[in-house]
Amino acid sequence: MSKPRRALGPRSRIPRRILIIHGPNLDMLGTREPEIYGKESLARINERLGRIAKRESAVLETFEAAMREP
Repeated sequence: MSKPRRALGPRSRIPRRILIIHGPNLDMLGTREPEIYGKESLARINERLGRIAKRESAVLETFEAAMREP
């Protein structure tokens, strides 16, 4: 009996896709209450995630969820 083949793996030709859905108001990171939330901006975080995704041969998509009205 042969070993089952992995559907996805490091040699797969199908790029892995990563979707990051940021919560509302995260665009305020780095400016709003930096003593609590830190000084790093959402853009900078997305840049770092993009570099990691590229290194791992993955496609990264990020967006910020809209705040819903009650």
